[in-house]
Amino acid sequence: ICMKLAKNQNRGKESSESVTTVGSFLKISCATLVQVLDPLLTYMECIELRSKICVHCAPYPRSAMELLQSWESCRIGMLPTGINELDDCLKGGFRVGTVSELVGRSGVGKTQLAMQ
Repeated sequence: ICMKLAKNQNRGKESSESVTTVGSFLKISCATLVQVLDPLLTYMECIELRSKICVHCAPYPRSAMELLQSWESCRIGMLPTGINELDDCLKGGFRVGTVSELVGRSGVGKTQLAMQ
């Protein structure tokens, strides 16, 4: 699908040139996906694909109490986020007893991460 999207990068504002993350894929409307991917997927299949991607890629919501309990069981001074890729980048999670600032471009999910 990504290769098919890449071949159609001159189709206006919803350019597939920037489709490198789940977020950038989900920004493409189903109508645009159908235009680009026809006859690979129908409109309903595009909706189902987007839904499955959302379910598969969304982090499992955990409360602060659950995070604290997982930290207490580890006793390593790190508070895991529950997102394996982020925990790997942070070398185990957020450091306990420190302030962490989330920075990044608009729309990358800073607020969503903070609200999880």
